[in-house]
Amino acid sequence: MLPSDYLKSISTPVVKTSNLVKISNSLIESFIKKNNLTTLKILFYISRSCDSVVKNGDLVNLRLNIKDLLSYTNIDINTFKRNLSVIQKTLITFVSTSEGDARYVENVSVIPYSKIEYGGFLELKLFTNIYNLIVDVKNKFTVIDLDNLMKLNSKHSCRMIQLLEYIEGFSSNIPKRKVYSLLEFNLMFDTNYKNFYELERKILIPVKSELDEFSSLTFLYSFNYDKVLKSSAGRPRAVSVVLDLKSNRTRQMKLF
Repeated sequence: MLPSDYLKSISTPVVKTSNLVKISNSLIESFIKKNNLTTLKILFYISRSCDSVVKNGDLVNLRLNIKDLLSYTNIDINTFKRNLSVIQKTLITFVSTSEGDARYVENVSVIPYSKIEYGGFLELKLFTNIYNLIVDVKNKFTVIDLDNLMKLNSKHSCRMIQLLEYIEGFSSNIPKRKVYSLLEFNLMFDTNYKNFYELERKILIPVKSELDEFSSLTFLYSFNYDKVLKSSAGRPRAVSVVLDLKSNRTRQMKLF
């Protein structure tokens, strides 16, 4: 169990002020907050290759073709080596669910061991609990078009794809729409924007442009305004953003 899940299990909010929904699994959460898009691409490539693992006790061995990895992720060998080191320094925290005095906290390296062979192969060793999270990435996000995702330049675009997949999962009798306050949006994207103008300029506009070009799913957005609240320019202040799912029919969805 990860810390966010543990805190949810033991805490009860005094007042329910929002309907904030987690839209990505815990490993992706950790990577988006701590790393760049290159490390995310490497992680997705590993999840794509998890069928070829060999389990050895508490460790899982994985052997990857480096040439295929570089070609698929659109990165060069030096960038790959540099970001592989970043991944190896990334720790995921687990909180035990045992009762009584047996509770404890573990910090586990995402990739504790790697070896680059001159023959063009990469050998990785992962702990089983990390491997299970990576498999969870694959199971939950198989509908993401990885070929398109590898072309993205922003980790915010990666986060938005997950949000759009969540919205698409709504039943057919529910509008494919979500409304978020500024606080909720900042929490999901790990940002701290002070107003919707800044959020629109830094996230909504560039992310929409990328998804319109590369993703099978994109979105439309608008703002809800409070006529009483005024911005510094004297205009009504935006109080929430409305995201509407849009199918990008110029892109063809591919599965793993």
